[in-house]
Amino acid sequence: MYRALRSEGGSTLAELASRLSLPPHECARALRELGRLHLVEPAGTGGTLVPLDTDSALVKLFEAYEARVEEQMEELERFQHSVETLLHQYRPAAMRQSVEVDIEVLPAGKQPAAVHALVSATRAGSWSMHPGPLPSADVLNAALAQDRILIARGVEVRAVYGFSAAAGKRGQRYLAALTATGVDVRLAPQLPFDLVIFDSHTALLPGNPSVPAESALVLRGSRLMPTYVALFEDVWLRASPFKPELPPEETAESPDDKHRAVLRLLANGLTDEQVGRRLGISPRTVGRTVAELMERMGALSRFQMGTLAARAGLLDTSPIANTHPNITSGAENDS
Repeated sequence: MYRALRSEGGSTLAELASRLSLPPHECARALRELGRLHLVEPAGTGGTLVPLDTDSALVKLFEAYEARVEEQMEELERFQHSVETLLHQYRPAAMRQSVEVDIEVLPAGKQPAAVHALVSATRAGSWSMHPGPLPSADVLNAALAQDRILIARGVEVRAVYGFSAAAGKRGQRYLAALTATGVDVRLAPQLPFDLVIFDSHTALLPGNPSVPAESALVLRGSRLMPTYVALFEDVWLRASPFKPELPPEETAESPDDKHRAVLRLLANGLTDEQVGRRLGISPRTVGRTVAELMERMGALSRFQMGTLAARAGLLDTSPIANTHPNITSGAENDS
């Protein structure tokens, strides 16, 4: 039939059936097969079929295949989006209706996937605070990419970092990149622990602030979240806007700010190690800061330094934790 069509240049179904002495239904079946291979195509509206050469048929076959693959990929993307929406948006919403407080413990290996899921489900706001020190470049780049996704989606992103994060060039570059992305960045003298709040109903925080990489907690529930939202808002109001256009020495913590922060934390009973974690600096740096203060005040001991600082009004006497004031805590020889 294909050779007959090529010799004639084109024929109708009835003409082919008559010329080849075939029943019309067999002729129609053969034409359907030729059509599947793109070896024939209709010409005009009179039912005439014309043959195509094999090269043209191959091109049309590949084009049809590519179109089907593209449709399948679009369908797969729609399916994936539907699954993510059900798992990360509607399922947590349904759980929150039946559970007032939900706490999920995440080992270190499961934290990246959990954070990705929380970011994917966030639609209104992402608020975070980070005492420092800054993590590795890979972690920072991944966090920056996630923030870009949130900003592109129209999500409000606010972040508070410790002053130590802006003290070095790497921190300056990262915070400037965050600001350029659209994140509202502020700096604070000290922060209690890492915290990320998603849409005011879910919080991510370390299971143990002393070893933040060990495990993380995902908290959900109307009975629990208002406390963490209020904590963040208080920190946010006390923090200062980060200004990337200023040189590092103007955006970073000044020595007086650092000295006051160390004095206040030591006066509230924290050890050098605890002060370092709060401020994102090492215990040895805390010791050096104490030595600088003692030299500046002419003090011979930490106790005398605390007394002189209190007389000078350098201490905020309100406690930051349930501890007894003791400015002599920590090793005397850290400096």
